[in-house]
Amino acid sequence: MRSGFGRRLEVLRLALLVLAVSFVGSGTAAAKGDWGPERAYLSEYTDLKAEALGLASVEEHLARMAKDLGAEGAKRPTRNLTLLDLALKAGGVAELVHTVTPQEVKRLSGRLEEPDARNLVVAKNLGWVGDEKAWTSGTAVSSREAARLLYRVIELADGGARALGRSDDPDIYGRIQSAWDSFRLFDGGGLFTLGVRAIAEGASTGYNIKSDVYDVRFASPYTLQYGHSDIRHAKQLIALLNGKGLVAKVALEPKTSSYRYLLEWGPVPEPSRYYRVDKVREDLYLASALEYDLKLEFRSVKEKDAFDALVRTYAKKSDANPDGKGLLHGAWWQPLYTSRTPMGDGYREVVENVVRSQAGGGYRIHAFVLKEEERRFRKAFLALDPSLEIAVRPLWCNEAFHRYLKGEHQ
Repeated sequence: MRSGFGRRLEVLRLALLVLAVSFVGSGTAAAKGDWGPERAYLSEYTDLKAEALGLASVEEHLARMAKDLGAEGAKRPTRNLTLLDLALKAGGVAELVHTVTPQEVKRLSGRLEEPDARNLVVAKNLGWVGDEKAWTSGTAVSSREAARLLYRVIELADGGARALGRSDDPDIYGRIQSAWDSFRLFDGGGLFTLGVRAIAEGASTGYNIKSDVYDVRFASPYTLQYGHSDIRHAKQLIALLNGKGLVAKVALEPKTSSYRYLLEWGPVPEPSRYYRVDKVREDLYLASALEYDLKLEFRSVKEKDAFDALVRTYAKKSDANPDGKGLLHGAWWQPLYTSRTPMGDGYREVVENVVRSQAGGGYRIHAFVLKEEERRFRKAFLALDPSLEIAVRPLWCNEAFHRYLKGEHQ
């Protein structure tokens, strides 16, 4: 831990997480053959469930997307070519066909009508099509290949998973830094007042606020969320994954963590883009700190499972190593990482409460509590405002943080 004021900030950040912790790059980012995360994404974020990913359902979904952009699909000589035509229109890139040259068309392996040839060239340039012969043959492509096309169209159309890239991309560190540099403290509009009341009246020791604008859409079965405040730590963690052969999509979500500031800790510091203290009343000061949730979507559940051992070995302080010697920069006593789907050894089930108010304006409070404390939390917040919407769902956190929630120091 840091010394002095920094040490106190870290302790308080951990304290506020008892009741308030956030819950939980390109269309070809997934490695070839990694179908699981793409299928899980479509099942989680579209109306297409895994068992319904057929050619007809994919075509219907692409047609709806195209229509939303004011484009109508055209029936082509084969269903494959119809899918490609719809894909370009659904992705909002149909105009690119006018940039295709005769030389590019001639390099295609099959003979197609000019509109279809242009569509295929653009689809190849976008990385949507691997084996062009599969798409130009009279035999329909597999449902898996069609669903992958849909996934890539969604990625282009609205950002899809909204990843910064993959952990093994040499440029990922710059993208992480750029994302972090763009973040600023936010108080959540009307939720700030609610949070102040919650602290003042003892309903919470602190709270985290996140914004809908920054939501990442990773496939939950393959994803872990890792919370921290030091961006240098995040970059070292990504390098650790690479060194150990684990690959994941990477994204950052900002969060504001607020908690009661006690004057006995020392003079109120000057505000910065990372931290500020507000005087609410004579006996109540509120500290707000900019932090992040690092989202990691692994290629497989096996790689997701391997993450816990890495953190326990290289990013967790302990009584045996209280100074963090040999650990990643900014290692915590109770590192926090969570999964929205059940995990085995090394994880414990807890409860996540997502609190929204009519005055929230796209912001929400996230509260993370032990299962036996969920009813007390809900009752305390509804006493502050009966109109609050509180969504409750299970979450699986690492054992170190679960022990902390029970009052154990490590």
